[in-house]
Amino acid sequence: MAGSAASRVSFTHVEGAAPLFTPAFLDYLADLHDRFTPRIAELLARRAEALTRAHTKGALPAHPPSSAAVTGDWKVSPVPADLLKPGIEISGPCSITSMFINALNPGPEGERAEGDLDDDED
Repeated sequence: MAGSAASRVSFTHVEGAAPLFTPAFLDYLADLHDRFTPRIAELLARRAEALTRAHTKGALPAHPPSSAAVTGDWKVSPVPADLLKPGIEISGPCSITSMFINALNPGPEGERAEGDLDDDED
């Protein structure tokens, strides 16, 4: 594609974001756009054709071919016991560092909290 990435990529400027939007990153974004836009357009066209067929002829899209994901003899390993215990869920503003630190500090008896740390903002 013609033109520099900086002239091709537009975004809303946000305070503090300038160091992220380097010429190398803009080149990366432009390259992704150039590589994937034709495939996206192709898939959207196929989707539109399938939708038109469904509306005009009542022909539903065919199922994708079977794969090992649906026909194979595989199993997911059991969940480790540690992951079955409820842990601490911190919800709230990430800028309140003390909330995170207090959640991880042991209680007066040295125990760690189990369960949710719910700040009831919502």
